[in-house]
Amino acid sequence: MTEQTKNHKSKFFLGIGVIGLLAVLIGFSTTFLIPLGEGTFTAPMIIYIHGTLAFSWICLFITQSLLIQSNNFRLHRILGVLGVVIAIGLTLTIVPVQTHFVY
Repeated sequence: MTEQTKNHKSKFFLGIGVIGLLAVLIGFSTTFLIPLGEGTFTAPMIIYIHGTLAFSWICLFITQSLLIQSNNFRLHRILGVLGVVIAIGLTLTIVPVQTHFVY
C-alpha cells in the first residue's frame, strides 16, 4: 500500500468520525444536550453512563484517525485497548437504556 493510499484512507476515517460527531450533536441536541445544559434533563444514571460511553467512542474514533495520520502507531495501539473497554461498556448498557423512554 502506498503512502498516498494510506493517507487517503486515514482522511476518510477522520471524515466519517467528524460526520458521526455532527450527527450526534445535531440528533441529540434538542432531546439531550440542550436540556442537559439548561439543567432540565432528568433520567436514570444509566442514560448518562451510556451517553458518556457513546460520545467517548466517537471522540476516540476521531483521535485514532488523527494518530494514524501523524504516524503515532504506538499511542494508537495503546488507545485501542480503551476502545475495547468502551465497546464492552456500550454493550452492557444498551439493553438497560432501551428500557427507559426518555424525552
